[in-house]
Order: sequence, then structure tokens, then C-alpha cells
Amino acid sequence: MLNGLKSRCEMSYANFSEFINMGGYGGYVWSSFGLCAFVMLLECLTLSRQRKSAFVRLRDELHHAEQSDASIESTPT
Repeated sequence: MLNGLKSRCEMSYANFSEFINMGGYGGYVWSSFGLCAFVMLLECLTLSRQRKSAFVRLRDELHHAEQSDASIESTPT
């Protein structure tokens, strides 16, 4: 059973040009592949930027909290 399935699903190309052409569907296949790779790269860059922004906000909030604590401690009661 698996041998019959393997022979029907097996792709064989005589040269690189046939591989790029993908039996006439190369434009669709490669543009889809390129778009997917671009979106994945964009996602990584966006997540990296958001992570950096979150760390900056956290650092600023901690700095502000430390200043507030220091001003409360120095206020005479």
C-alpha cells in the first residue's frame, strides 16, 4: 500500500528549471513561499521590537517607582 502511495507522490525533475517551474505552478508556489517567508520575518522583527519596547517601559516604571519610594521615605512625618 505504501509503495503505491510513494510512487504517486514522488516528484522527479529532470533539471533545476523544471523544479522552478513546478509543472506550470511555479509562479504560484514560489510567490506563496516568498510571501510566507516575508510574513514570518516581519513577525520576528515585530516581536523583537515589541519585546524591546516592553523592557524599556518596565525599566521606566521601575525607575519611577524607585523615585516615588525615595520621595516618600524622605518626606518628614
